[in-house]
Amino acid sequence: MKKIAVNVTSAIDDWSFSSREKQSYLIMMGYARISRMIAVTQLIIGFIAISVYLIAIVLNKQQVMFSL
Repeated sequence: MKKIAVNVTSAIDDWSFSSREKQSYLIMMGYARISRMIAVTQLIIGFIAISVYLIAIVLNKQQVMFSL
């Protein structure tokens, strides 16, 4: 648990001090933008995957009902 606290404290320090230096701020914002894009992409892929899964279940149940 102590390692997590050290990592969180380090991240807070990085973001706090990066606002003072323009170059550090631009680097941190670039990484933030990339991480947001990755997160949104994973959410979209997850939504598509669950949609396809549920559609397959519904179509399979309809197919079983019609074959009887």
